[in-house]
Formats: sequence, structure tokens, C-alpha cells
Amino acid sequence: MFKETPKNPKIFDKLNNALSVLFKYSIAPFTSDSRLKRFLKNKTNIKPETTVVEKLNKWERIRLATQELGFTAVYFARFLCARPDILPHELISEFSLLEVKKNTISKAVALEIFEKQTRRKADKTFSYFDNHCSFQNGYAAVFRAKLLTGEDVSVKIIFND
Repeated sequence: MFKETPKNPKIFDKLNNALSVLFKYSIAPFTSDSRLKRFLKNKTNIKPETTVVEKLNKWERIRLATQELGFTAVYFARFLCARPDILPHELISEFSLLEVKKNTISKAVALEIFEKQTRRKADKTFSYFDNHCSFQNGYAAVFRAKLLTGEDVSVKIIFND
């Protein structure tokens, strides 16, 4: 009746990764010897890069950690750059250096992902599929297409790094 709970859901992997990044860059309050830090040391392979990190100021550490946390964290940081009432000027200066790395996706890769996820052949679904995406960000792309029934549709392809 009930589904078995997965032993290691993706959300816990992402949380573990985020905490590992914060430890790596010695972001306070994660630098103190807390129970959480001791627990994670037992569960992960946290390797502090003390030689590199010690040379950086705290704002540079936060920027590098944000960059390493990925696309969503970078976009959120860039959004916060417009709020000098929330963030200190030094952090806004560092966040303005962040770049959003966009993965480009071709028509062939998009069709491959579509076929894998839907278990349907693209030529049995679409009479037309655009060569270039009409919208793309770091984790998704949208292509215009036409179904065999004649309907114009947008196909959103979600991909991972």
C-alpha cells in the first residue's frame, strides 16, 4: 500500500553537497566545531582547502561558495545584488562578478532526452521540431514543435549539468 521510502533521496544529497561547500569555504557559522560538522565529517569526504581559503576574504569565500552551489544559487545572488538594503556593498561587489554558466543543448540532444523520458520516438510524435531552442536557461530549454495531429506545441526539455 505504501511506497518504500528511498534510502538516500536527492534532496539529502543536495543538502549534503551544500553543507560540504559551506564547510569547504569556511563560511561562518559552519567553521565552529559543531555536532553537525562532526556528523558530516563521518558521512562525507570534506576536505577543507585551507591554503587557498585562508588567503580569501569572507566576501570572496561567499562568492566562490555561491558559484559552486550552482545555477539557482547564482541567480538568487544576482537578484539580491539589486537590494543594497539587504546586502553589504562588499558582497554586492563580489556577487556582481558571478556568471551564470549556461549549458547549451542541441536539437539532437533534446530529442534524445525526449525519447528517453517519454519512451516515444520523436518522429512518431512530431511532424516538425525546431532546430534551435526559443528559450534556454541553465537547466531547461524550450523548443517549438508541431505534433502529427497538427497542433503547435512548446516542448520543454529539462536537463542536468
